[in-house]
Amino acid sequence: MMIDELGRSTGLERPVLDTSEFVEECASFIGINVEDLAGRGRAVDVVRAREMLAKLGVERYGLRVKNIASEFNKSAEAASRMVSRGAEKRMMNIEFREEYDELDRHIVRAVRRSGRNIISGSLAPLPIGSLRHRVPDLLRPTKRPKSLQHLSKMKQVISNQ
Repeated sequence: MMIDELGRSTGLERPVLDTSEFVEECASFIGINVEDLAGRGRAVDVVRAREMLAKLGVERYGLRVKNIASEFNKSAEAASRMVSRGAEKRMMNIEFREEYDELDRHIVRAVRRSGRNIISGSLAPLPIGSLRHRVPDLLRPTKRPKSLQHLSKMKQVISNQ
């Protein structure tokens, strides 16, 4: 995401969609039935669509993996694997990445045409509880290692003498 000279995001403005709206809009654009996405089929185009929708929904629209799993009639673990495979394919496969970005632009255009709510920035707002999952581990407060705690106590004892 880029920032302009006034500090505003130059990223796409993304709509706030619930998971079923998102899946329906994506499926209609891709040309796959929602029933096929939620089915047990393993056709290459269906698996690819699941991975693309799962990754796009989680990454750019702030959807929860468990909600995507519910829409696809899969377990949360299976949906998480879809997101991971979608991320890997987006990084390694130029064609997948272009289709992924085109699908993202289509959703924004379709929602804009319908007059529904659009949120400025690169992500739709997330529920406060889900933000803690997005903070890198390095930024989370942690306990000091016991070796350092012991060292601090030793310093205090020495300085008190």
